[in-house]
Amino acid sequence: MKRSLIFALAIVFLTTLATGILWGQGKFPKETEEWLKKSELGPYETRGYDEKQLYEKAKLEKEVAVYSYSSRVHQFGKTFEQQFPGIKVNGFDMDSTEIVTKVLAEQRAGNFAADVIFLKDPSTVHHELLEKGLAFTYVPPDLKPVLPERFQKPFLVHHVSLNALVYNTGVNKVPPVQSLWDLTKPSHFHGF
Repeated sequence: MKRSLIFALAIVFLTTLATGILWGQGKFPKETEEWLKKSELGPYETRGYDEKQLYEKAKLEKEVAVYSYSSRVHQFGKTFEQQFPGIKVNGFDMDSTEIVTKVLAEQRAGNFAADVIFLKDPSTVHHELLEKGLAFTYVPPDLKPVLPERFQKPFLVHHVSLNALVYNTGVNKVPPVQSLWDLTKPSHFHGF
């Protein structure tokens, strides 16, 4: 199994990526439980960590595979490699659906290639990866006290965003649309 402590090292230093790494819940197959114990994740996570020791263990792996929905994966990969010589970052820029599909296919084939996943679409991630125990979260112990718990569980949240419509109250006394579907009606295109 190609699961290793590099996973944890990458999360420690690429915390903004960590969102995508999720913590599965429930019973796991024997080999998954063994990997969790060996990696000290989930119920086997220790309270502290030794950054230097973690780095030395990660160097034994020599590389980390990061599946990211952000094209910035290549830039922060270079930064990571400079900060942590001896570990190559293999960054893959894909949309969230592709990442989930790839992780599911790889794991079905027994190929545990992804070390870090960074994606959005929390509902799909929760149901397809988290609940099935196919991906696990890791929140570095030094970040736990400063990161609100609601952003640590059920999985690590990298950012919060909103999609909202705004309108000019000087021109419109009431909202010009009642739902997003209103924007599909030809009558709403005259002002654009």
